[in-house]
Amino acid sequence: NKMCRIILLVVVLSCCISSNMLSMDKSKRSYIGNDGVKSDSLCQSNVTAKAGMVARLFCCLAVQNRDIVISWVRRQDVVILSHGTTVFTSDSRFSVHHYSDLGVWELRIRLVALTDAGLYECQGNSSPKKQSSVKLAVEDTVAVIAGPKHRYIPAGQELELLCLVNLGPHGPDDHYRETAVLHWLVNRRIIDPGPENLRVKIKNIVGDVFQGNLVIKTTAVSDTGNYSCVPSYATPDWVMVHVITEDEPAGLQLHDSSSSCSMRVILKRFLVA
Repeated sequence: NKMCRIILLVVVLSCCISSNMLSMDKSKRSYIGNDGVKSDSLCQSNVTAKAGMVARLFCCLAVQNRDIVISWVRRQDVVILSHGTTVFTSDSRFSVHHYSDLGVWELRIRLVALTDAGLYECQGNSSPKKQSSVKLAVEDTVAVIAGPKHRYIPAGQELELLCLVNLGPHGPDDHYRETAVLHWLVNRRIIDPGPENLRVKIKNIVGDVFQGNLVIKTTAVSDTGNYSCVPSYATPDWVMVHVITEDEPAGLQLHDSSSSCSMRVILKRFLVA
């Protein structure tokens, strides 16, 4: 009987130790909630977002104590943005999301601007008071028209311009996909060919990269000009297109002699082809 009691005691102690170890592992492990959010990858002190995209700042002060309610403060002007899920700012771009199964709180900024960069602080209503800071950096979103800044093309040939906008590693959100546009301008006038125009075509695709394509099938001298790609929420880009004729051969001069020489060679090849 004594031996049985000893064995029973060992078994109970083993179960208690295993239970405690399991609890410790559980407190340290990566939590994945119903929203698909992984807690250990969210608690970043530095966050970088692209202008025009969504900035997501996470606060993990309540991971160990789910009863803590979080407030978000913008440190540069000491503005209280929210308490709990109640947002105080009138800026509709700001929203707060609570992942209750994780104990994680998120401050989300849609259409984030360069001026939104700075230090944000989440504060818990615990005693003693808990707080954590997140530094937000915002990178400019820039349009880039592929190829050289000056294009020389013989009249009658096709002109194709491709504009690319890098939307960052996370790509656009649904709001960006629904609202973003990309305009082509020539000499500051919007190009709007319409569906029945067979000579000029414009096609835009919003994916991880915002892509705009302009095609002029048969160019004329009147198509010469400054072409700009102007996307929503991004810095535009431009190229200068020169449509030339055989009556105006390679005599178009550039600013330096070496560029002028090489450009005359290119133009000669165009005209001979």
